[in-house]
Amino acid sequence: MKKLVVPFMREPSRRAPAKANSVAVAPFVKDEELFGVFDKIVSILRRWWPKKTAAHVAHIANVSERAVQFWLARETGLSLENVIALLRSDAGYDVLEAVMGDSDAEWWVTTRNAYELRVTRKQIEAAQRKLNAVRQRQMDLFDQA
Repeated sequence: MKKLVVPFMREPSRRAPAKANSVAVAPFVKDEELFGVFDKIVSILRRWWPKKTAAHVAHIANVSERAVQFWLARETGLSLENVIALLRSDAGYDVLEAVMGDSDAEWWVTTRNAYELRVTRKQIEAAQRKLNAVRQRQMDLFDQA
């Protein structure tokens, strides 16, 4: 019967196993400005989806609920892919506003002004409908008298 010969690892190979299974992970950025943006995005997510936040965001960003729970706990950051998914959601403008902050880029100022005009017009339309309803109730009171 032949003996099975098992080759031994050389010296450098024996030292390598400690790092053999290590995974390159981008560290969570502690930059104050970026953390502020991240904090704003987390606040937006909680405001848009106050109940079952992790489930809603996980569905939108196509990640696990556990990953979102880490975001909400501010333990990990979002990847560019995650931010893009959020920008494409109903909360997209709010996320964009958090990312852009007080930027004075011309395209952003124009976009922000257009958005504010749209929101203001909708508020005026809603107020006009309310005013018309109150006027109609008032007219109905006079017609009954």
